[in-house]
Amino acid sequence: MLDFKYIKSKVNTREAAEFYGLHVRPNGMTCCPFHDDKEPSMKVDKIFYCFGCQEKGDVITFVEKLFKCSTKDAALKISSDFGLDANCLHQTRTEFFRAKRRVNENRQFERAIERTFNAYCVYLHNLNNWEEAYSPKTPTEELNPLWLESIRNKDYVNELLDILIYGSDQEKAEVLIAKAEEVMRIESRFN
Repeated sequence: MLDFKYIKSKVNTREAAEFYGLHVRPNGMTCCPFHDDKEPSMKVDKIFYCFGCQEKGDVITFVEKLFKCSTKDAALKISSDFGLDANCLHQTRTEFFRAKRRVNENRQFERAIERTFNAYCVYLHNLNNWEEAYSPKTPTEELNPLWLESIRNKDYVNELLDILIYGSDQEKAEVLIAKAEEVMRIESRFN
C-alpha cells in the first residue's frame, strides 16, 4: 500500500515543480502550468496555490494535474523520480539525499544553461546593432573593429544558441564547459 503521507513529508511542491522543469523564482512564484500564464501567478512551497486559476493542493495533486494521471500514478512517479520507497518507511537517508542531490544538480545545470544563453543573447543583440551602426558607407572607408567583430561572430553565436535550445544535455554541457571563460568576458563587457 502506498504511503502518501510519507511521500509528502519527503518532497514538497516546489522541489517537484523545479524537478519537472518549471522555473521557480526565489520568492516561490512560478508560471502556472494549468492555464495560459504569462507572469508567475502560482506560489509553490510545501503546497501550491495559483492566484490566477485557483488550482491548489499538495505535491501529489500537483504531479497528478501536471501529468494528467491518477493519484496513485502521481505518487509512484514522485517515488521513482526522487528515489523514495513509498511502500515502506525504511527509506534510507542515503537514498533520499542522493535524490535531493540529483534535483540540485539538475537545478544548477538549468541555471548555468540560462546564464550562458542570456549572455550570448546580449552579445548577439550587440553584434546585430554593430553590424548596422558601423557598416561601411563607402568602399574606401576604414572598417570599424566592432563591425568586423559582428560579421565574424554572428553565425558562431547563433550556432551556440541553437545548441543551448535544441541540443542534448551532453551538447549543452560541452558548451558550458568550453565557453565558461568566454561567458564571463561577455558578462563583464556588457554589464
